Amino acid sequence: MSSTDLGSAPIGVFDSGIGGLSVLRALLQRLPQERFVYVADTGHAPYGEKSIAAITERSQRITHFLRDACACKALVIACNTATAVAAHTLRQAHAGWPIIGIEPAIKPAAALTRTGAVGVLATQGTLSSPKYRELRSRVVASVNAADDAPALAVHDVACNGLASAIEALVDAANGPVAEQRVQALLHQYLGQLGHCGAEPGQVDTVVLGCTHYPLIADRIQALLPPQVTLLDPGDRVALHTLNVLHALGQLSPRSAVSSAHQAVHLWTSGDPDRVSQAAQHWMHMAPLPAHPLPC
Repeated sequence: MSSTDLGSAPIGVFDSGIGGLSVLRALLQRLPQERFVYVADTGHAPYGEKSIAAITERSQRITHFLRDACACKALVIACNTATAVAAHTLRQAHAGWPIIGIEPAIKPAAALTRTGAVGVLATQGTLSSPKYRELRSRVVASVNAADDAPALAVHDVACNGLASAIEALVDAANGPVAEQRVQALLHQYLGQLGHCGAEPGQVDTVVLGCTHYPLIADRIQALLPPQVTLLDPGDRVALHTLNVLHALGQLSPRSAVSSAHQAVHLWTSGDPDRVSQAAQHWMHMAPLPAHPLPC
């Protein structure tokens, strides 16, 4: 297929659930001329509490679907856990095909902090992965080796159950209960960051290390001092995707896609109606149908 033909092909995006909609939102803003195929693997969520083998197997199945059945020109893994666990395997299996992952924004946080203390909210699967541990160690060692920067401390918090609680927020029948659950978990996990603020040693920068968490960034910010900055890597992923496709000559020749119905196709291994509602709720767009995932 020529680069011109590839330019007209869609971009595949997948997450364990609806969290990747935060990345899709950023992609649509950066790449309004592109079409996207989004897979929400809600029938097998949450990934953060599953084994490496299970996450890798699901990632492989979805990747094959997006590349082979949907003829996508590139893949965006809009899931921190899947990136940490399966991205290397996927890139080996699909050499030469652009695969863009996402990872907790520790390096930008290290550059931004003024107190030397950074918090990372993520799933246990992300925090315990070798890829994350290597990234964390490398950034901390680099910063602490510099003479002109305060020593860097990274406070990891495994937010088990938070992604599932966010997913439940779109259920109108259980909305108040879901909101109470989200608030309870946020109080619990933000409390584990320790003191937050602008004083030396206090956490002043918090990395949202799961793509679900930017969906409730307003709720998180409301529970933190105003001096604390939240980092969402979604726009960085979107910009990187743009740069990769530009370098390959695979950007769409269209000036813009005229409607969301043309721009996005939704697939899910879970309840299609819930995913459709989630897209409408979190992306503030007209209702889009979601289709049952055949893998």
